[in-house]
Amino acid sequence: MDEKDKIIANARSSAMIMGMTAMGLQDFAASIIKQAREGVALTDEVLAEMIEECIVNLKNSEMTGTSMQQEVETFRGALDVFTQFAKSAVTSARQV
Repeated sequence: MDEKDKIIANARSSAMIMGMTAMGLQDFAASIIKQAREGVALTDEVLAEMIEECIVNLKNSEMTGTSMQQEVETFRGALDVFTQFAKSAVTSARQV
């Protein structure tokens, strides 16, 4: 694999990770809106449960056209990024 192929592979991997992360964040935002519309207080406990539900949803998602190894690496990367983003959003919201 030459340098160009490595760059393309890395870009493709990053794009897949960010795509899965976006799906998780969309799910998290939808959960927040749903809870707020239902009048549920968004306590730390409720938000943590929502994050866990989003993680389960990510775990249940499927990828096609990739190797099992690539799917695992993509999922791990997306899970890490999603968790960091969601926890950061919760932390930022506490400061408002």
